[in-house]
Amino acid sequence: MGESIHTIPTDFVMFYWLLDRREKMIREGTWVVAVTAALMSCGDHGHTESHKMAFAFEPGLRLPTAYSSLEDDGATLKVTTTMQMGTMEHDLSAAFEPLQEGAGYRVWALKGGTWADLGAFEPGTGFEATVDSPEAVSITIETSEAPKTRSADVVVEGDAGGTLTFGDLGATSFTPAAIEAEISEDTVTVDYTGLPALPGGFQYQVWYVPAGEGGEAAGDAVSLGTLEGAGDGSLVAEDVSWPGSYFLSISIESPEGAAGRSALTCYVAEHEDSASGTGGHGH
Repeated sequence: MGESIHTIPTDFVMFYWLLDRREKMIREGTWVVAVTAALMSCGDHGHTESHKMAFAFEPGLRLPTAYSSLEDDGATLKVTTTMQMGTMEHDLSAAFEPLQEGAGYRVWALKGGTWADLGAFEPGTGFEATVDSPEAVSITIETSEAPKTRSADVVVEGDAGGTLTFGDLGATSFTPAAIEAEISEDTVTVDYTGLPALPGGFQYQVWYVPAGEGGEAAGDAVSLGTLEGAGDGSLVAEDVSWPGSYFLSISIESPEGAAGRSALTCYVAEHEDSASGTGGHGH
C-alpha cells in the first residue's frame, strides 16, 4: 500500500509560518524593528503638525474556526474548536469573542433547505448532537435560548463533516489592505482601502492602547470608532485624550460581543521610532 498524503490548506500553512516567524522574531528582539522599519511611516511626532502612522497586518490573528465530523453513518454530528496538526494541537476557542449577557453561540444543521437548531455551543468544549446526514453546519450568535429561525449573525459555516470558516476569510485576506492614521493634536483620521468584507454583523473597530516601555499594552484599549463597512472609507475621531505612550489597533468585533476590545486584532500601527525599544508613540 502507498503512503496516505494529507494536504493542509494554504492559509493554515501561511498562518502558522507567520506565527512561528513572529514568535522567533520576538525572542530575538527584532519583531518591532522589522515591522516598524519595513512597514510603518511617521512624520512629525509633535502636536503642532499632523503626523501619520501606517497599519500593518497582525500575523498573530486567529480567525474563528471550528471543525465538524459526521459519525455513525451520518447520525451523529460533532463540532470542536481544536485542530490537530501532526503532534501539535491548536485550540482556536479564543477566537470566539465572549458575548454580552443574554447572547450565546448555537449550532445549526442544514437539511433539505431548512436550518435546524441543534443547541448551544461553548467554544473550547466538544459538541455532539443526533442528526440525519445534514448537508451543512453553522454556528451563529443568538439572543434566544430557543430560536425558531437562524439569525443573520453567522460566525462560521461549512459543509457537514468539514471545516467551518469565518466567511471566506483566511490569514492572507487581510494583507492587501492599506490603512493609515493621520494624527493632529486631539483628532485622528483613519483612511483605508481594500478592507475585506466580514461575515454577519461583524465590524472593524479602531482603538488606541496605552503602551509600556517595551511597547506592550499597559492599560485598557479605548475605542476611536467603527469603520463603516469594508472596501474603502474613512473614520474621523475628535476630542481624543491621548495617553503618554500608545499604539493603534483595529479589531474585529462581533454584533453581540462583550464590552472592550476583542482578541481578534487584525491590524496594528506604531511609530517607526518604537524600533529603538521605547515602545509605542510617546508624547
